Amino acid sequence: MQSPRHATGDRHAQPSGWRRRRPSGWTALSRTHWLIVGLIALCLSVAGCRKGPGKDELSQAVQQKIDERFDVGTFDVKSLTRKGSYGYQEEGDPRDRLLVYWDAEIRFLADHKLSDWDQPNVGSLTTLLGATPKGVDGVVPAGNKQGDVLKVHGSSAYARDGERWDPVAYAPSKTKPAASSPQGPDPEKQAPYQLELAELAKVGSELRRRGESTALGRFETDLNRLLNDSQRRLAQSRGALTLATGQLKGEYATLGGELERLLSTKARPARAFATSGSAENCQLVNRGEVGFAFAQNDIAAMAHGGTELFAGQPPLRRIRALCTLYPEAVQIVTLASSSIKSLADLDGKRVDIGLAGSGARINAHQLIEAAELSLADFASVQGKGPTDAAADLAAGRIDGFFFTSAYPAPAVAGLAAKKPVRLVSLEPAVIETLKKTHSFFIPIHIPAGTYPGVAAPCATVAVTAMLIARDDTPADRVEHLLTTLFAEVPKLATHTLAGYYISPKKALTAISIPLHPAAEQFFKQP
Repeated sequence: MQSPRHATGDRHAQPSGWRRRRPSGWTALSRTHWLIVGLIALCLSVAGCRKGPGKDELSQAVQQKIDERFDVGTFDVKSLTRKGSYGYQEEGDPRDRLLVYWDAEIRFLADHKLSDWDQPNVGSLTTLLGATPKGVDGVVPAGNKQGDVLKVHGSSAYARDGERWDPVAYAPSKTKPAASSPQGPDPEKQAPYQLELAELAKVGSELRRRGESTALGRFETDLNRLLNDSQRRLAQSRGALTLATGQLKGEYATLGGELERLLSTKARPARAFATSGSAENCQLVNRGEVGFAFAQNDIAAMAHGGTELFAGQPPLRRIRALCTLYPEAVQIVTLASSSIKSLADLDGKRVDIGLAGSGARINAHQLIEAAELSLADFASVQGKGPTDAAADLAAGRIDGFFFTSAYPAPAVAGLAAKKPVRLVSLEPAVIETLKKTHSFFIPIHIPAGTYPGVAAPCATVAVTAMLIARDDTPADRVEHLLTTLFAEVPKLATHTLAGYYISPKKALTAISIPLHPAAEQFFKQP
């Protein structure tokens, strides 16, 4: 008879002399277990190294950057939280790199205006903190007060040197989306124009099949331009508020896209359309094919007067200015390692003066003439856009390039993050000559720190971006645009830093053509 203890199956009671056995395979499992634990520990150790600088180190580095660019005592890093990171490598550099993302609150220790055109400003701060326009919140265009706080989503790049992580510049990579294949229409439901569409689709397919990428790119550009023009004419005929901007992804297109959203009402939608830039925009406005447009003040002056770029053409007398938006500086870029420190030093060098017919090329000619140089003084002269010119400079194919743009310009920022660059300052005598011969130029200083590694301000001249309309544009439309523009500066600035520089106080700076009567009345109001 079993004892009650055995009968109940008590697992703690064992017969005398019983010895518990380890399950078969215990030793192997135990070793495997500890091996896994060891591997996890090793991975964590490696991850810890890979993690890079900690919160305190990041905070100190950000504070140091700010104090180097702005007066000490202007800002302090109130708090900083590390949000994540990812590893990457740069071509030609074997070091592991890490881009660390962080959120911070940066407090004003003194009153400071970040919207000044030629002092360390929001562009300098954004570049410094590795942020985007949307990543800096709290800038007051009229000026921030002591105690105000900026909320910043920024980033810091580091390269690993043994156990140490060194701060480095970071240039984001750019990817281009693949083009979609055009599809032909249903042959049974073709309207007359669809026959042409079907033929165009065949051309595109054939170019793609044969791998003729250059011809295909031009083909698609032409089609996009045709579609854009057709949509613009349709919107204008329907009474929409139409706005001609500039080249895709440029400042005008970015600003115009946001204005489209802000200006639209249920009664009257707004539509923004890409164009080739200021010269085309002046022509569109003068012909009444678009309601409003962006234009450089120098190009508008030439168009209105029928001079330089518009020489030999009837003057576009019907265009009118609405306001000035922001400065577009004439910039001369070279490598920091070069001997080029003035315009005169370009004598005998290889240069890029910008695309044919562009405002940048015209400005380059004006600077060269003011410095008493000519194209014959250069070893070679080419004409490309700033992105291609920057690539040529980095590759050593040219020694410097001219271009005109709001700043910081992405092409130069990307180059400066990879190779040290220098902005060439103009001598005072050259600036005075330009002011006397071309009334639309204003002297300006590109603030130090606008581009990575450029620690000194650059003395140069600038044209300005303006909004223009035709002389018969209804007053209520002009007032609607101007009221919306100045009321929505904070929203515009989340899409482009140039938005911060838009102000009623600067709105009549360097106006180069007659003001629209409704704009004149708008700025007379208290």
